[in-house]
Amino acid sequence: MPINLEKLIQNNGWFLASFSEVRKYGNFDYSVFKDNLGITIFIKDKCLILFDDNVSEGTKRFTIAHEMGHIVLNHKDNTINQRTRETQASMFAARLLMPMCVLNECKVKSVKEIQNMCAVSFTAASYRYDRLEMLRNRNRFYVDDMENFIYKLYKPFIKKYKKDHHKFYLLEDYYKKIINKYSSLKNS
Repeated sequence: MPINLEKLIQNNGWFLASFSEVRKYGNFDYSVFKDNLGITIFIKDKCLILFDDNVSEGTKRFTIAHEMGHIVLNHKDNTINQRTRETQASMFAARLLMPMCVLNECKVKSVKEIQNMCAVSFTAASYRYDRLEMLRNRNRFYVDDMENFIYKLYKPFIKKYKKDHHKFYLLEDYYKKIINKYSSLKNS
């Protein structure tokens, strides 16, 4: 973790571009960018994911995964309403970037830990942490074959994370101290 979205996109024969990249080429209806963090364009059997590159890395990643959800869930035909499509794509993104069984097995204890582990925004991590706590309270893990498959796929990561994750937090605390020290020197 974190999932390499660009590699997944490339392996599936899809295309990815930022809004800024597309603006360079002109001859495009830029109104589709308004109020959107990302859009998916279906052209025959090709898919193009466009994303806003003026947001945080975590938000970009969730947006790209959300747009991938539209492709995987075959949302090119409008047989389901917009709200349902958006909910489904967001669920896809959350499950791809922050697999619940992995978070549980890694004994995740905070929103910040999910944010760091999965390289997602604080907002996405917050929603996922709330869901994780709910599932922990109900002990609802490994209820389907997909979850068991994901657990097996991530077993080496889980083992390494359990062994080494404390090192990351020590390093993170160290960097915070340096930043705070620098800020206090700069302000004096």
